[in-house]
Amino acid sequence: MGRMVFEEIVQRFVDQRPIAVMTRVILERQFSPEFFDDTFGEVAQEQYVRDLTFSSCAKLLAQVTLGTAPTVHAAFLKDRETIPVTVTAVYDKLQGIEPRVCEALLQRSAEELHKVILRLAKRRRPLPGYRLRILDGNVLAGTEHRLKELRGTGGIAGDVVGLVRLRHESDHGIAGLRRRPHQ
Repeated sequence: MGRMVFEEIVQRFVDQRPIAVMTRVILERQFSPEFFDDTFGEVAQEQYVRDLTFSSCAKLLAQVTLGTAPTVHAAFLKDRETIPVTVTAVYDKLQGIEPRVCEALLQRSAEELHKVILRLAKRRRPLPGYRLRILDGNVLAGTEHRLKELRGTGGIAGDVVGLVRLRHESDHGIAGLRRRPHQ
């Protein structure tokens, strides 16, 4: 009985605001704790999960990024009862996130969202009969674009050195980022 009532309520939302419902479902899937934790578990080579899950860190960063908390520390204090470690442990985890984990999150999100974009609508090609790709990139030296205090510290800021390349698919409006470290 309860499930039937719930389905009727959901159906009303789908009928009245289908794009809003679809957007919410997609975002919930893309930002689910399982998505972050599974990706971290499969890709991370140096870090591990003991008490602090990767999804907890992602949730804290999302609060700062989306403006619901001014700092990671403020987000931590807001969610303190659900985080079983100290704020220092949170910062240590964030500082040590491997670039390959971020790359995998971006790649997996792009793959999933690409499927959605393909189903929603095809874009008109800017040059009919041709598939247009736009490439952009930069080679970052070990001393470029980095705060003096972060040079040589490792972690995200220290691992940016190398070739950074962005590929944009004009047919679907999808961009992909790749990084290759200096040899």
